[in-house]
Amino acid sequence: MVQKIIRLLLTKVIPSPTGSRYVEDILYNQRVYPIYSEVQQRLTYCLKNKLINRDELMTFKYMLNKYIRNSYAYKDKKWKNDAHEIFTKLKSHYIKTKEMKRLLKYVNQFYIDIPEPIQKFKTVSYLKVIK
Repeated sequence: MVQKIIRLLLTKVIPSPTGSRYVEDILYNQRVYPIYSEVQQRLTYCLKNKLINRDELMTFKYMLNKYIRNSYAYKDKKWKNDAHEIFTKLKSHYIKTKEMKRLLKYVNQFYIDIPEPIQKFKTVSYLKVIK
């Protein structure tokens, strides 16, 4: 009886940290996801600011298709445009960490890191902190 209660608590009440108990999903969240997030943000920035042209985007798409090990997962999928296809395939769990780093290296060629200006805040003497 006690074992059933403990099992119930472990499975229902206490959520697992990643929502999955598979090792691949846990490792993906720790190793690949931070790199994926950076690739996705930088590619979005490059596309919005027109830092990357169509030929370079097609090269990125070719690299991405080459790195996906299970190409049949996207066989009958209909894409709105090339960017939709790229961003959907970037989420794939079939891409390894090493391959994602290569994609990041390719995107970094076009990404311009512009630092945000530092704003100096004026302190006002008549404002008081109310507790």
